[in-house]
Amino acid sequence: MFKIVLTGVLLFVCYDGNASVIACKQFYQQLDDTVKKEQVLDNQFARIKNFPYLRVNRFWASFAKEDLSASQFDFWLQQLQALAMQAWQIEYANLPIERQYRIRQQLPAFAKQHNLTVIATLEQCSQLLKQADFEEQDKRQLLQQQAIVPDVYSTQKRVLGLHEITKYGIHIAIGRKYKVLSKPYQMPLEEVPVSGKLIRYDHRLANTLRLNANQVSAILAQSSQNPLAVPQPNSKDLNDLFMTFAPVWEVDTVFDKDDRIGTPFWSEVDNLPDVNVSKPKVYQLLSYTRFQQQILLQLNYLVWFPGNTLKKKLIDLEGGRMSGVIWRVTLAPNGKPLVYDTIHQCGCFHMFYPSKVLTALPPTDDIGELGLAPQQDTDFADNARLVLRIAYRTHYVDYVYEYKPRDVETVYYQFADYKQLRSLPYIAGRRSLFRAKDGVVEGSERLMDWVMWPMGVTELGAMRQWGMHATAFTGKRHFDEARLMERYYIWNK
Repeated sequence: MFKIVLTGVLLFVCYDGNASVIACKQFYQQLDDTVKKEQVLDNQFARIKNFPYLRVNRFWASFAKEDLSASQFDFWLQQLQALAMQAWQIEYANLPIERQYRIRQQLPAFAKQHNLTVIATLEQCSQLLKQADFEEQDKRQLLQQQAIVPDVYSTQKRVLGLHEITKYGIHIAIGRKYKVLSKPYQMPLEEVPVSGKLIRYDHRLANTLRLNANQVSAILAQSSQNPLAVPQPNSKDLNDLFMTFAPVWEVDTVFDKDDRIGTPFWSEVDNLPDVNVSKPKVYQLLSYTRFQQQILLQLNYLVWFPGNTLKKKLIDLEGGRMSGVIWRVTLAPNGKPLVYDTIHQCGCFHMFYPSKVLTALPPTDDIGELGLAPQQDTDFADNARLVLRIAYRTHYVDYVYEYKPRDVETVYYQFADYKQLRSLPYIAGRRSLFRAKDGVVEGSERLMDWVMWPMGVTELGAMRQWGMHATAFTGKRHFDEARLMERYYIWNK
């Protein structure tokens, strides 16, 4: 009734007719129904209708409408498979133990016959369905039409909130906020206010294990030898890159409760996420951008604070549980940073630090937020280590400067993979830091949303998952857009 074909490390079990394909589709549907019912859906990559074994993010979606060669399409398809496998593994791990048991009982007959795990079965099914689907040209066209990532803005909220009218008042408020954010950059570093004690967070090896620009360039070139020229360094090279460009976090520490970097966890006290400041971690995440026919690698460094809860005012729109900052380094093919940018984990306060080879585009008539570049002196030495001065309580990035020793307390952090946050220990099982319905960190909501809900962002001001960061409020902008930099800069190569 069936035959076994061994290909690499994968075992394909081929049934007569379409039995194997039908069994796999049913298994995906059963697993998907369970994931949704148990509310463990992972939002980092978008599902693709009719293709349960594929998912997509904004970078890979940017290729969907392009005229790809056969080899380019196959390579692109492999990336969508990899995103889906990563997400399915996380969702399955986050299911309650009894649900995992039921899923194992629902494995297709061929999987039970050969004692395959759930994950191994998904790998088999991914290959089987891909092979069946793309024997037909029309399935390729269907995929390219449906491989999209919806924006995170609510049209309904914008209509109800009379967005086309209210956005003008918000635009003025944002302009005032940008002036506040820019103020520290207009003074010498020595005059930037320090209200508490400066504490540096550094990695013990970051000053010694560093690559020069030529070495970085070689890694980027060598790892781009694929049909779409996307840099995909091996694990060792990627670790070296993250170490080379790791910033020092210099935090103005007034409140031990809020101003220390830590590790997120699920608290058994109130059943909400919290941050353990005795274990400081910097989370790493790899991303890409497209800029003037080039595909550029981006290194993202993410930190978390317990919160911004010690209010200075009776009504504090920004105050709340948990806080965090994302620092991103975009590398040019020559091995040097092309631009740095940063946001809070809510998507707020997007700021750029461009290198001198970039020229800012002139403002347009659109009142959507401009690219705020508050620091004029960004002529840093090639691949210099940078120090990020972080304000107390608000955790604004107040200044960026080249590393130099200082007589301040230093705390050493560990690196961690951002994927860990999508499946944290929780009671007798595991649970994502991020809420299934919208990617928001439960309990981190802000009063800001009461004022700015007409801008259409769900729980505006709350911390949220990668891929869910709306960074503009009068227009539309996402932190992970594939061509974000082209909105604001020309690259003078």
